[in-house]
Amino acid sequence: MNIYEIIALIFTILCVVLSGKQNILAWPSGIISVIALIVVYGRNNMYGQIGLQVIFMIQCIIGWYNWGRKDNLLINKQAKINLIRDLITVISLGSLFSIVTFMIGSNKNVYLVFLDGIGAFIGLLGNKYLTKKVIQAWPLFMFYNILMIILLLIQGIYLLVALNICLFLISGNSYISWRRILRMV
Repeated sequence: MNIYEIIALIFTILCVVLSGKQNILAWPSGIISVIALIVVYGRNNMYGQIGLQVIFMIQCIIGWYNWGRKDNLLINKQAKINLIRDLITVISLGSLFSIVTFMIGSNKNVYLVFLDGIGAFIGLLGNKYLTKKVIQAWPLFMFYNILMIILLLIQGIYLLVALNICLFLISGNSYISWRRILRMV
């Protein structure tokens, strides 16, 4: 365990808890978490996750802007047809990314590369939905956390395994909370 893993742990949990509470401070917390995770993933050659973190940084800025607007963005639901289209796109891009990464990378474990690539794009879609307060972000994050738990266990990054278990539980709780709010609207 190193200082970057500890910073990532603290600020990622803070970011997800604040997101579930619709608190705008989730986004600057996310930025700090992203910076720490880039270092951790860089040291472990997890290129899909590094790319994901860079995009998360951009999404944190967009989310900070969107959630800070005066028109007060409300929790909403993505239409099923759009969700299906988005999932097909994410799986296709994740698979393509995995193939390219496998062909040019030093990691020759195809399963790790595939989990890394698919996980990166599932996380990307979840965060895109979160910036717009789309409720389906939470189940996507839960699936992402399951993939990350498997990947991180294989890599031996146990503190981030614990983090993803916590994030899975927080995401489930946030989904239930947002669903209650959405039903009241």
